[in-house]
Amino acid sequence: MAIVSAPGGRRFLIPFLLLAMVTINYIDRANLAIAGPMMAKEFGWSLTVLGFALSSIFWVYTPGLMFWGAILDVIGIRAAYAIGLVIWAVASVCTGFVNSFNTLIMARWAVGFGESVSPPASSKTVRVWMPARDRGFATGTFTAGYYLGPAIGFPLIATLVGAYGWRLMFVILGLATLVFLGLWLLLFSKPEESKWLSPEERDFIVRERDSTGQREVAGSVSHMSRADVFRSPTSWGLVLASGSAAYTIYVYLTWLPSYFLNVQHFNLAKSGWYSAIPYVIATAACFIVGRYTDRSLDAGRMERGGRRRYLIASMACSCAILLVPVVHNLWVILVLLALTLSGSSCTLTTNIALANDVMPNPKYAGLLFGLTGVCSNALALLAPIFTGIIAQATGGFEGAFLLNGGICVVAIIGVLILVRGPIVPSARDVVSPTPAVS
Repeated sequence: MAIVSAPGGRRFLIPFLLLAMVTINYIDRANLAIAGPMMAKEFGWSLTVLGFALSSIFWVYTPGLMFWGAILDVIGIRAAYAIGLVIWAVASVCTGFVNSFNTLIMARWAVGFGESVSPPASSKTVRVWMPARDRGFATGTFTAGYYLGPAIGFPLIATLVGAYGWRLMFVILGLATLVFLGLWLLLFSKPEESKWLSPEERDFIVRERDSTGQREVAGSVSHMSRADVFRSPTSWGLVLASGSAAYTIYVYLTWLPSYFLNVQHFNLAKSGWYSAIPYVIATAACFIVGRYTDRSLDAGRMERGGRRRYLIASMACSCAILLVPVVHNLWVILVLLALTLSGSSCTLTTNIALANDVMPNPKYAGLLFGLTGVCSNALALLAPIFTGIIAQATGGFEGAFLLNGGICVVAIIGVLILVRGPIVPSARDVVSPTPAVS
């Protein structure tokens, strides 16, 4: 299919708006990783208890992904994201007033529920706003926030905790988050309703966000049901890829500052800055890989799941964490940590873009992203707990890193077996066969 010349580029404001939202989301999510060791000393928690505290946000975040994935199809992306943002901002402020493990858990549950709107809403926004040829870049832009947030957040939070204490840090960051509510409501709407798009670009988006092949497949599967999403092997391959990436993200997000504190014996400020280094590199990787996959594949290969090869290559990079336990030079360790996190960032970016490519019926995009998020996070929420238990039992993080790498290897095998083509109704309902990934 020939590439159609795009009239204007104002639509790219939306991915950068999502980047801002996701960055704030992950700054708020990363704050306990820095404050946690201070709180553990104050409340007398062991590393195992701290691991449960760090994991607690994901106990509600995980089922919340499915809730928001379903509800945003009903109330719309704009309203869903705004409601979730208010919930997590207010809950972040309340975290500054906790006085026990139980009150912390309740505050983190509320933060997790509010923040769980972000992945399905951001992913569906790309589906609504972006032509197929721009999805990799758009996805890479907002998923960069998963890494830009901690890159900014770790040193910022360490500075705030050092200057004002952990309680006031939570209050400051929660109130700052509310500023972005106005920005979101001001700028976001459906492209059909946007007042700041030119008529030519608006028509271009609406016309090109479903490629020719996707429109043909969507027309032939108009009778597609939710059950078809659950039955498709491709859906579960996407879950495995997302799960391995999310597991790595949660290990880093919750325990990387503690690794530098306890193993490398850095102070709080130095731990924050060194923890940011892998995230800076991973942020750049999101943009580069997202754009490259857009430009290296034609529309036909995208529709057949051609991004899969880049997905597998990204997952292979995440396996670099297996080498960390046998290396003792700090700079080599930083390179391995950065390569692992960059592989994870590119896995998540490519996986979301691939999911948009292989979902020809946009009606079920929210369901697919909710399913992928829930199932992958059900695995990943164990990362802070397992890491804490292993660190407590062994006195180090080597075993936790090996477990992380093993999960990446298993996920690669699963993707190779399961992700073979678009998500379509069962074979008896398909009028003509869909070609598999070449």
